[in-house]
Amino acid sequence: MLMLLAWPARPAQSGNFVFYFPKTHSILPMKAYQNVRYLPALKLLNLFGHVAGIQAKRKTLKVWFESTEIRFREKNPTVRLNNAKLRLSNPPQTMEGEWMVPVDFLTEVLPTLINQTVEYQKGQNRIFIGNVKPNSFTVHMEPLDGGTQLTFQFADPISLRTAARNSRWILYLGSHPVEPIQSSFEFQNSYVSRVQFEDQDGHPKLVLTPAVKGLDFYPKLGNENKTLVADIMKPKGAEARSPGFRRLRLRVRRRSSRLPRRWFSRRLPCRVPISRCPPWFWTRGTAAATRARRTARGFLKRT
Repeated sequence: MLMLLAWPARPAQSGNFVFYFPKTHSILPMKAYQNVRYLPALKLLNLFGHVAGIQAKRKTLKVWFESTEIRFREKNPTVRLNNAKLRLSNPPQTMEGEWMVPVDFLTEVLPTLINQTVEYQKGQNRIFIGNVKPNSFTVHMEPLDGGTQLTFQFADPISLRTAARNSRWILYLGSHPVEPIQSSFEFQNSYVSRVQFEDQDGHPKLVLTPAVKGLDFYPKLGNENKTLVADIMKPKGAEARSPGFRRLRLRVRRRSSRLPRRWFSRRLPCRVPISRCPPWFWTRGTAAATRARRTARGFLKRT
């Protein structure tokens, strides 16, 4: 006899939710349960006012928030505010001993509790409270000779700080909130595969993922710090570092090692014997690399 045991779904961490206020920001952890995102109810209310008291029972929770009595019932989508009733898309839940409310609590209930405007785009992990005016941007790509150029046009000025982590380039955009038109941009490009906007830590940033390793990255600000231009280029001397050129250099060294000492007086433009040219000569630039290849091939023909 076979017995099947069905374990109830457990809540999972689902990143952070960022609350942007006029002069600061706060972060609360989210949990996902049955494809619904939840926020901790008491921590959420404490961001907006004073919680005077709570009364928790097995299936119900009463919270005295400022002058309002809020009543939650587990697995019941109706929330009572004094004598008024508001309905959520999903019911509150208790997760690991903590009362959680679905994210739409921010748009269905919160505006009734506070005297501030609430701006929230459905599906996002950020909300703007009060007179916060978030920045926005558009993205444009243009091809370059040996690379590509990304142009980010912002509505308001930004500051720029760069970093690199896990083979990705990170552009920190300052402390002012940003609300992107979309959070991710995918490209079918030989140099950049993806641009991702992130602010899970409350610091707006762009994360660029190169299509291949070993590219050079040159970001700069312009137009009164409203335009961010990022050039992604093949490194200079990439031809000299190619496998074919490395094989040519190896052939020169092997041939030189078998020649009489008199051949070591023959010099390249780097002013050292051909077998002793330093690596920088072969990689310092396209023009120098081309001259080195031409001289090396001529040397192999003469010997």
